[in-house]
Amino acid sequence: MSETAVFARELPADAGAPAAGAVKARGSLDKEIVRRIIRSHIQETKECYERELVQKPGLGGRIQVRFTINAVGQVVLSALQSSTMDNARVENCIVQAVRRWPFPKLLHGGFVTISYPFVLMPAGSGASAAPAKPAP
Repeated sequence: MSETAVFARELPADAGAPAAGAVKARGSLDKEIVRRIIRSHIQETKECYERELVQKPGLGGRIQVRFTINAVGQVVLSALQSSTMDNARVENCIVQAVRRWPFPKLLHGGFVTISYPFVLMPAGSGASAAPAKPAP
């Protein structure tokens, strides 16, 4: 399988769209916990990407996923927010993978909504990706 570069960097708070790895959360779940859990499952997103990379060697881009976690830590909604990947197989695979990830119980109950961008590029291609287009 090809080598994949998955980028995780953050922009300053006053920058425009979040860069890969920047967690935007509404609700009561610590952003560092969210980052840790996503990092522990990053191989799943790479596998989604690498399956298609074999067929399309230049494939790359940014996939922004929005997901909602309930009070017991279960992802109850996961959806494509935007993408520059333009590959439904990779996008859907990542959205489905996120839906399976367990999170800790929320301290004050309720729900938390997370928006998280994944930047996936073939190794050696550089880290920049075009601005993401909203999902249809």
